[in-house]
Amino acid sequence: MQRRLFFVVYLLFVLGISLSACGLFDEDDAEETAVTPVSTSSIPEATLFPQTPSGAVATPITVTEIIDNLIIWLPPEFTLRTETAVNTLSAQLLAFSSQYPNLTVTTEIKAVNGPGGMLSYLRTGRNVAADVLPDIVILPVEQLPLVASESLIYPLNSLLDPVLFDDLYPVADDFSRDDEQIVGYPFALTEANHLAYNSTLVTNTLPVVWDDLRGIPNASLVFPAAGKDGAMLALELYLAYGGKLIDEAGQPTLEIVPLVQTLTMLQVGRDENFISIESSNILSLDQSWQVYQTGRASMTQTSSDQYLVQGILSANTNFAPLAGPEDALTPLVRGWAWAISTPNEAERDLAAELIASLITTENLGRWSQDARILPARQSALLWWGDDAYTQFSHNQMLRAQAVPVAANNALMTALGTAVFDVVSLNKLPQVAAEEAITALHTP
Repeated sequence: MQRRLFFVVYLLFVLGISLSACGLFDEDDAEETAVTPVSTSSIPEATLFPQTPSGAVATPITVTEIIDNLIIWLPPEFTLRTETAVNTLSAQLLAFSSQYPNLTVTTEIKAVNGPGGMLSYLRTGRNVAADVLPDIVILPVEQLPLVASESLIYPLNSLLDPVLFDDLYPVADDFSRDDEQIVGYPFALTEANHLAYNSTLVTNTLPVVWDDLRGIPNASLVFPAAGKDGAMLALELYLAYGGKLIDEAGQPTLEIVPLVQTLTMLQVGRDENFISIESSNILSLDQSWQVYQTGRASMTQTSSDQYLVQGILSANTNFAPLAGPEDALTPLVRGWAWAISTPNEAERDLAAELIASLITTENLGRWSQDARILPARQSALLWWGDDAYTQFSHNQMLRAQAVPVAANNALMTALGTAVFDVVSLNKLPQVAAEEAITALHTP
């Protein structure tokens, strides 16, 4: 059978379809995109099985059952990062499929959530359309435990070499496990917040204590005080003050004292004009970045995803951790993971071998650098080189923690409203905190 490789991702680029990375976890429905063959004659060659630092080498398995097709479902938000990354992934898939002359690797774009999404099809399709269901899926890491509990994906304990987990960043290793089961292989870490600043306006190394940062002469900070990223900054501050998110009954909660401390920190910054007045009207990191680029603020809240696209290309822009009450804030991150969804044992073996080929140090390092996203393996990030931002990101990911499960929509909405009310000077921290707690516990 002639080998074929379908890359609908590339087709989307050709059609000029673009999706915002800010919608990473929206639950809007998405239509399934038809799979269209694309010529691979111009795709560069890729190293298929580079040796890992530990010395383990991935090698093709012996397949006793002839498998002629592996189906991969990719979320649209994941695929549209850069065209170079699409070509890199295409080359790596082509290199793998060449090991099996009769094998076709098919990629399809499908939203994770919604009636037409991955999870909906996985829940309903096994008894009615098993042949069109995927063998491999990419899922947000926070959804792995739920999907595994419904037996929609299969444990990787016996499918992947344990050495591949040895150099995952601690937060990624946590993402991969649910009790004793390895439910997925995290390969990308996202949304790690930090600061970007104009190094011509702020010439010294930025302090990691908030009061010291606020005391820099003529310094000003812009951040999305009216959006979800501003709420995430407040969450990191709240946790740094020792705030808890779960009460004794196991329900999401906000505690009054650390919440007032968090909001007071923001109020003082606003009163002293350290926090830009424009922050109260800003909804997103993209809008904050625009204000920063005009020079109306000397520093801005940013994320790893944004900085790898914007910051590294901006003249006179440097980076630093977000300052906290006593030390740098702990970055809270999300991510993406590979998971295996086929009930066929032979297909699971082959799917695992494909995943193993994509997450080797060089393959993951090359793809993640091209995609401008932080890889979940330490060796893959350090493969990028020894530039300052790579080293900074490495240190950040060593400290990173998962966005807490308790930080649900209701909690983040209540927290975001409080941040907006304080930064816009509509309410005092005590009042805003009390109202946030009341809103969280109001049905």
